[in-house]
Amino acid sequence: MIFKIESIYYMKKISMFLAGLLVFGSLFAQQKFEGAIYDVKTKEKLPYVNLIWLGTKKGTSTDSLGNFSLPINNKAKKLVVSYVGYHNDTIMVDKPMANVKLFLKENNTMLSAISINERKQSSFFSKMSVEQKEIISSEGLKHLACCNLGESFENTASVDVGYSDAVSGSKQIQLLGLTGVYSQLLLENMPFLRGLSAPFGLGYVPGSWMESISISKGVANVLNGYETVTGQINLEYDKPMNADPFFLNFYMNSELKGELNLKSNIKVNDRLYTGLLLHSSYNWQEIDHLGMDGFMDYPKQSQFNIANRWQYEGKGFHSHTLVNYLHERRTGGQMGFNHDMRGDTSLY
Repeated sequence: MIFKIESIYYMKKISMFLAGLLVFGSLFAQQKFEGAIYDVKTKEKLPYVNLIWLGTKKGTSTDSLGNFSLPINNKAKKLVVSYVGYHNDTIMVDKPMANVKLFLKENNTMLSAISINERKQSSFFSKMSVEQKEIISSEGLKHLACCNLGESFENTASVDVGYSDAVSGSKQIQLLGLTGVYSQLLLENMPFLRGLSAPFGLGYVPGSWMESISISKGVANVLNGYETVTGQINLEYDKPMNADPFFLNFYMNSELKGELNLKSNIKVNDRLYTGLLLHSSYNWQEIDHLGMDGFMDYPKQSQFNIANRWQYEGKGFHSHTLVNYLHERRTGGQMGFNHDMRGDTSLY
């Protein structure tokens, strides 16, 4: 009889303990704020919306279905709801709640357009080449008071250009202390200005025609020829596909040296482009600044240069075609000389 009373006593204690756990668990479960967040117009649930207790770093976010559940914060009573593209909302939460529906309004504020323009560097060293290659960009060519290739290296310490003959006005490039055939000049990776054109060729490339100049010092390779002892200079002409539709430029200096440049580029179709390049220059003033020695400082000169370029960009095939015609006339030497005096020794 005593055993039975004790069993009943222990059974009552266990029942009271389980009931206490049940009450405590229910109270604990009630200390949450649960629900879902919707778009006020479409009534669709919004996933990954941020919910933060104001003044704290505690909070949560909705799941992929737009539902949320977070514990009640006894110190903070305001809950901030934020979502990209929607107006923020702040609500009062002073007690646990379930199946709450919150609605956010879309933010239709239109921001004014922002234009970001990058300014191309005048010159820079290429990071895509294993060689130490300096590139003079089209922006750098604009900063120079140059009219042709021979006058395009004034701001470049890598290349020196000087007169090899004052009477004819021929120029030569010097790289690493050596001049003449030790450096190679390329036009879009093809040998350029060889043979008879070499002495005057630096004046045959108008500055307005060039897109960029690449300079590589030191021995490179024989891929483009055998002259690469002191370095390579590679020229890139404007491509009809990317160049301006129309360009016109006129120049004249205090010595009445004039120059006219014209470029026109046309898109024939989605794959074919063509461009016309025109250059004309003249200088018929006899100038002697070196003590009136009776000889011109540099020759009188006139030049007409025209080129037509075609560019084709197809699927698996592309081509570039360039046709160039140049006519130049130079007269140098003694002041007052003209072509009618050729063969007349009385001048001397």
